[in-house]
Amino acid sequence: MFSMLSKVTLLTIVASTSIGCGSGESTVPFTDDSKDADAYALSVKQAVADQVASAATSSEPADQVSVLVSLLEDKGNRPAGPHEAIYGEILTAAQMLTVECQAAPNGRPDGLDKSLEDLAAISNKLPGTVKEAEQRED
Repeated sequence: MFSMLSKVTLLTIVASTSIGCGSGESTVPFTDDSKDADAYALSVKQAVADQVASAATSSEPADQVSVLVSLLEDKGNRPAGPHEAIYGEILTAAQMLTVECQAAPNGRPDGLDKSLEDLAAISNKLPGTVKEAEQRED
C-alpha cells in the first residue's frame, strides 16, 4: 500500500512527534517561591551582599549599587510581606550612594566603605543567611 518513501516519511513524522510527547512532568526539582515573602527577602539580602562586595573593590561602584536600585525600584508582583519598609530603606540608601559615586571625581566617594557597610547592615534586617559574597575585580 505505502511506498518505501511514504513509510520512511510516516515513520519520521511519528518519531519526531513522539519525542516531544511525554508525561509533561519535569525531572528537575522546582520550588515556586514567587509568593514567599521570606524567600524573596533572602534573595534581596543575597543580592545586596554580592553587590556590596563587588562595589567595595570596583573602580566603578555605582554600577554595582545601581543593580540594587533597579531591583527594588520595580515593585511589580514581589511578595514584600512584612519586609516592604526594609526594601524602601535599602532602595533609598542605594539611590543616595549611586548619586554620590557618580558625583565623585574618581567614582569612589569619601566614606564609600562606611556607606557600603550601612547598606549591608540594612539588608541584615531581612531574614535568612546569605552565602559569602564573591569579590570580583573590574
